[in-house]
Amino acid sequence: MDLSKLKFDPRLRNGWQAIDLGFAMARQWWWPSFLVWMIPALALYALLSFLLVDALFLLPIIIWWLKPLWDRLPLMMGSRALFGEALNVAATLRQSPKIFWIDLLPSLTWRRFSPTRSFDLPVTALEGLRGEERSRRLAVLHQNYSNAASWLTVVLVHVEGFLGLGFWSMAALFIPPELNVSWFALASSDGTLVMHFSNLITFAAMALVAPFYTLAGFALYICRRVQLEGWDIEIRFRHLVEKHQQPEKLAPGRKVAAWLLPLTVCMGLWGQTGDSWAQQVANQSSLIEDYYRQLDNHAPAAESKQQVMEVLGGEDFHRIEMEQGWRLKRAGEGEAGAESMPEWLLWFADVIDWLQTIASPLRDIFGGFATGFQLLLWIVVIALVAWLLYRYRNGLISLLSLPAKRKTAAQPDVLFGLDIRKESIPEDVCKRVRQWWSEGRHRDALGLLYRATLSRLVHQFAFEFHAGYTEQECVAVVSRGDNRDLSDYVSRLTRSWQQLAYAHRLPEAAQVDALCSQWQGLFGELRDAR
Repeated sequence: MDLSKLKFDPRLRNGWQAIDLGFAMARQWWWPSFLVWMIPALALYALLSFLLVDALFLLPIIIWWLKPLWDRLPLMMGSRALFGEALNVAATLRQSPKIFWIDLLPSLTWRRFSPTRSFDLPVTALEGLRGEERSRRLAVLHQNYSNAASWLTVVLVHVEGFLGLGFWSMAALFIPPELNVSWFALASSDGTLVMHFSNLITFAAMALVAPFYTLAGFALYICRRVQLEGWDIEIRFRHLVEKHQQPEKLAPGRKVAAWLLPLTVCMGLWGQTGDSWAQQVANQSSLIEDYYRQLDNHAPAAESKQQVMEVLGGEDFHRIEMEQGWRLKRAGEGEAGAESMPEWLLWFADVIDWLQTIASPLRDIFGGFATGFQLLLWIVVIALVAWLLYRYRNGLISLLSLPAKRKTAAQPDVLFGLDIRKESIPEDVCKRVRQWWSEGRHRDALGLLYRATLSRLVHQFAFEFHAGYTEQECVAVVSRGDNRDLSDYVSRLTRSWQQLAYAHRLPEAAQVDALCSQWQGLFGELRDAR
């Protein structure tokens, strides 16, 4: 590969500038590139038109599926024309069977839907790399330009669709209005002529766009190699060498010195052996050192040396990067324990590396979508946490504020007219309630049970009831606790008390007896704790 024959300026370009260079190449070499793509594809299209008479809809699908093969021919022609070779359509077509066979199965199966296919194709068709070597090469190339290559595929796919619609619209313009024919209904019909016309339109759109797609991907590949291999620097060094290799006009004194120096060295070495040879070598070294000292006094040479030293002393030549990661040791590496690594584990590691290589193009494409999805996911998580905090705010407030308020909050002695002091509650509450109920003092009996319950809730369980609370507000405070049995009991007892106190509806004796029995189960063990 002779870089001096390059047909473009090998400077650093971004992805979109590289694509623009590829489009310029496609415009300049479009006709030969179009022919080498269309001729084999058209031959297969004509053959399938006779074989698939009853399934004409398969024709454009098959031609589209084989596009990775057709794209190799414009690529081969463009790679040679880029280095000054003549465009030869016939020679490229004669080599097509050999070109098609390179990595045929992967190109038509799992690599077929790669969005960076035009960018990756030169590695397969031009460099001839396969397997792990190809994966390592693509990993280096995809560090830049892979995003531009993916957008190139997306844009030109839409361009093909727009061309197809344009051809149909142009055909519709030739239909006389007197025929009153709907071109949309005509395009959607399944007639044989319509199917052939639709297939030809699809084929023409693919053939017209193919040179731009292939050569734009090739330009991305070439510009990436310019970045990695420093083609621009190499070419400029070659120009400098050619410039300094041109004969320089020397002064008469320098011409004589240039002739006498080698003659003197030869005469001094003539017939010298043994120790005199070492002495002569020392003299020759001194002459060379004198020559370089004279060269330092030469202004252009000194300036060039200073520029080289400034470049070598810059940050670009002193950058240190460290990468850390985990990998499996192969047999023979490091400690002897690595040799006992099972082969199936090594094979599994190779499979993981291969999957990562295949997933790298998708990672470049969907990187933006993944970032947006991650942002959306975080928004959903934050909203969910905010809703949970709002939904259970009362329990959290009571949980966080309860310990501090137990020490400082003053407990009320009277709630809605009921005395709940410890001194006002008898020792055996349930015995006194049953006694009063049997004597007909129903209101006093149920009131005592209710007052005793409120007193135990305040003094034993440390529930906070304000003096202005109602019965239902007290029930709500108890329900926010973690004792479900206690909450249910207070709710039932409050409902029975309200029905008796306000509606004058007596509960059943069995219901009162059950309330007393349950009260003993909930508060009886704490009776002596006052």
